[in-house]
This record gives sequence, structure tokens and C-alpha cells, in this order.
Amino acid sequence: WQYIRDKSNSALSAPSVISNIEELNSQSLKAKQTCVVKQVRAHQQLMTEIEFEWLRQWYVQGSKHAKLHPYWHKPIEDLISVFRELEKQSVSVLKLCEDSASKFSPIVSEELFDTIIEAAEERMQLRRSWHKRLQDIIFQSIPVEERPTKCPVLDRETFDSSCEMPENLKGLTKNLRMWRAQFMSLRENECTTVICKDKSKNAASLTKKEQKRVASNWE
Repeated sequence: WQYIRDKSNSALSAPSVISNIEELNSQSLKAKQTCVVKQVRAHQQLMTEIEFEWLRQWYVQGSKHAKLHPYWHKPIEDLISVFRELEKQSVSVLKLCEDSASKFSPIVSEELFDTIIEAAEERMQLRRSWHKRLQDIIFQSIPVEERPTKCPVLDRETFDSSCEMPENLKGLTKNLRMWRAQFMSLRENECTTVICKDKSKNAASLTKKEQKRVASNWE
């Protein structure tokens, strides 16, 4: 418990890189993108760990188990709060990805899209395996108080898209792949425009070797 508690505290105590991107103005664009991806990846991995190694493992054991282990109630409640906060931050990342599909954002990168898509795909596969496990007829033969109970953040019938992610991630991953394709098209156009501008403004002041990106013998 101490391990996941400290890991969660560390993740939530760090300021959001996306919300505080101006604090990284002294760093290169690549460095900013790397910081964003690093934090998002860590948050996604932590969400998956909390869901499958802690919350689902707790709720699958039923209400009787919970009554017998009251000292675990507070830690589980804390992990639920952590999951909710990570989920809220994830929604902000999804909004950034969606916006970047129609308006180019320099802090968004292919790696950011790939990180979110891979995390969602992994979580979707794990959820499928978990739900398949819950279909085992053994759960129908044991006392009601020993059967799995619902987790408030994982077994929602409805969700608030402003701060929560859907339980079924299939639609989300489809949208992410669409936004990624649109982002790549925008980025290609942006890069082409920048290159053309650079050439038109600076070509006359460059040597042929500089234009060809070949080092001069005088350097």
C-alpha cells in the first residue's frame, strides 16, 4: 500500500505540464513535447495499475470481504480519489488532442497521440479480459455477499464527459486515431509553410553549401 500511495502522491503533487507549459519557455520545443509525453505516460500507467491491481481486485471480493477488512476502506477511497483526478487530467489531454486535429498545436506530438492510444487500447483489452472473467458461472453459485460489487469509478452507467472517461474505450480510440491523422496532415502543412517561408527569406543570404546543408570547409 505504501508503494502505490507514494506513487500516487508523487504523480498528483507534480504540476500539470500542459497547464503550466509557459514555465518551460526556456526549453526547446522538443523538450516541451517530451515533458508532456513523459507525464501523460506516467499518469496513464498509474491509472491502469490502480484499476487492475487495486480497485478491481478489491471489489471482486464482495461486500463480506470489505466488512472483514475495514482498515482497507480508507486506502481504497484514497485510490478512487486518485483515479478520479487522473481521469480528469486525462480528459484535458483528450481535449488537447481533439483541438489539435483542427488547429495546429506545437506542444502536441505523434508520441503524445501514440501514448494515449496505446494506453486506451491496453486498458480496453484488460477490461475485456476482466469482464470475461466475471462471466464465470462460479460467481452465481457463491453467496451474494461474496459476489463482486460495483466500483463507483469503473462501473458507471453514465459518465460526465467533462471530467470522466467512458467505460467502453472503443469509440474513444477510434476518435483518437482520427484526430491523429488530422493532426499529422495539419503538421505537414505547417512544416511545409514554414520551410517555404524560410527559403524565400533566407536563401539569398546563404551559400550553396549552406542551402544544401553541407558543412563549409571554412568552419
